[in-house]
Amino acid sequence: MSLDVNRIVDVQISVSPLALARAGFGIMNVIGKSDVIPISERLRAYNSITEVAADFAVTDEEYLAAQIFFSQIPRPTTLYVSRRADVALTAELLAGANAEQTIATWTAIADGAFDIDLDAAEENVTGCDFSAVTDMDDVAAEIASNFTGTCTWDGTRFVLRGTATGSTATISFANAPAAGTDISILMDALSTDGGTVNDGVDAETIAESLNAIEAVNSKWYGFSFTSEVRDASVTSAGNAADCLDAAAWAEARTKTFWNNSSDANTLVTGNTTSISYQLEQLDYNRTATVYNEGDYPAVSLFARGATVDFNATDSTITYKFKQLPGLSASDLSASKANAAEVVNANYYANFGTQLSGDSVSILAEGVMANGRFIDEVVGIDWLQNAIQTDVFNYLFQSTTKIPQTDEGVSGIAQVLENSLAQAVTNGLAAAGNVVIDNESVFLPKGYEIFTGLVEDQSQADREARKAPPIGFVIKGAGAIHSVAITGTFVR
Repeated sequence: MSLDVNRIVDVQISVSPLALARAGFGIMNVIGKSDVIPISERLRAYNSITEVAADFAVTDEEYLAAQIFFSQIPRPTTLYVSRRADVALTAELLAGANAEQTIATWTAIADGAFDIDLDAAEENVTGCDFSAVTDMDDVAAEIASNFTGTCTWDGTRFVLRGTATGSTATISFANAPAAGTDISILMDALSTDGGTVNDGVDAETIAESLNAIEAVNSKWYGFSFTSEVRDASVTSAGNAADCLDAAAWAEARTKTFWNNSSDANTLVTGNTTSISYQLEQLDYNRTATVYNEGDYPAVSLFARGATVDFNATDSTITYKFKQLPGLSASDLSASKANAAEVVNANYYANFGTQLSGDSVSILAEGVMANGRFIDEVVGIDWLQNAIQTDVFNYLFQSTTKIPQTDEGVSGIAQVLENSLAQAVTNGLAAAGNVVIDNESVFLPKGYEIFTGLVEDQSQADREARKAPPIGFVIKGAGAIHSVAITGTFVR
């Protein structure tokens, strides 16, 4: 018998814990109200307009918004579409995905039946005659004609809904009937078939919908609504109060609300009724409104920023000068453009010289409701997340403890420096002068880090194992949006 080689060479390899990933700042969530996405599911991710088309009709608002999103150049890669409960919803049974789809099997049945509990009462569905059906939509329609609620075929499965609405509405899985040909098995609607049942839902406020969607998936950074949530729309009357509620919700989080507007009052100097005026007065930092006669201009603008790679070199952008594919530029006079700028409403218009007659369509001015530039708000959100994530991973993944010493603090400061250096690399920050303690100081690296000493800590902070204060100053690179040039011609 051989001796184990471990007596001579003992090798053990530990696997380090996976680091937290930095947040993504390029994912938009378009929130609609169509029943394509079950309310229990709330949210789906799509990577192309083709994937969206597999779920939504080309006339659905969710599809129209997605089409604008994926038309942007460079093309973004991920779009979330969510569902909200703008009205009280019925209970629903989503059958399994293995329903019988051979039409000949259905046409052979003239007395189809099943039992189901609907709003706490048993219903016996009988008399389903499928002899004349030609497709699965016909099968669903025949079931619906003998059922108190509704039955539809969504291309993959049967969906049954009751008639009562609100949180007290209920539905069960299907059961075998006492008489007739049992079709519950063919419908794949038994409790063992992998389907789901969802109770009804009460109507939600904007904040309640956003909270519910965020609880399912919080990875999205920007959000917009389909056209019914809008100050004025070419397709609906809109709801300015909902826009204000959405903006208030975003303001309390690291999220951004992208508000689509076609309210002509935005272009009237001195008007105080437009949503842009109200948002500007509220000094909101996380809502960007884009005025345009077409739908979803703000979705297109977010999509342009969605492709920014903050880990690349010179990758950050300004939102001014960007184009919005799929949308026509507004024909604005100087006075109308000025009126929009006063209330910090972005607009998509033609710019050109009268002499040449040529023009280009660009977005102006690239600001949030309070006048801060969009790229600055998004960039700072990225930097905050980058620092937080990188420092946490440094503490979390260290195989030994980080000592509560000046050397340990220096290690944290080095991680912070790496994050700040990336902000310079991607163009968010740059070398320049800043004012520190009322003195102008030049930052050759674009930032300066300040760390406290362990010896200056209080005993309470020592015992709580806190690091001494660590701070920094960073100089934003900004962007040039306009130029004034003067010259003298000398003969």
